[in-house]
Amino acid sequence: MKRGLSEVLEESYPALRRIAVAKARTKGVEPSSLVHDTVCRLLRMPDPPTNPAAIEGVAWQLMDWIVMDRLRADRARKERERREQHVAKDGAGLPSTGTLDAIYQSVRRLAELDPRKAEAILLWSVSEMSLDRIAGLLNVSSKTVQRDIEFAKAWLAANLTPRAMAPGSSTHRVPESQS
Repeated sequence: MKRGLSEVLEESYPALRRIAVAKARTKGVEPSSLVHDTVCRLLRMPDPPTNPAAIEGVAWQLMDWIVMDRLRADRARKERERREQHVAKDGAGLPSTGTLDAIYQSVRRLAELDPRKAEAILLWSVSEMSLDRIAGLLNVSSKTVQRDIEFAKAWLAANLTPRAMAPGSSTHRVPESQS
């Protein structure tokens, strides 16, 4: 059956190429690569179509899926790059000052004073969840989560300076106007 499919694919190649060119024009992908991925998926199908018309119909749908997968992967890559630039630009996430133990202790102190802010900063920086996802988990708005994270970053940074880590330091309290 694979040999029959190979012959049908060879016969269908010009049509697959035309479909790929049409899809690539609107989606910004290389037609040859799109045809290649489509043929690979057709060959992996447990019961592939065996006539040119059916192959063209299935290929049309497969190409849509392939293009969508590539667009999703590209968006995810850009989001990762944006997040990395954000981290590099303003030190987002948990501050790097101090040891891991000092960071852990500061997060624990923040959790004692304001558990939601501590949870928000941990979900955002460690779990890398989106603001919308965190908002859903904490039953607050995305804007509230954003404010909580900004506050927690500033509070942790202030509490991780050598002066603030000294015994008896008063910077361990959350200012009343901010909570």
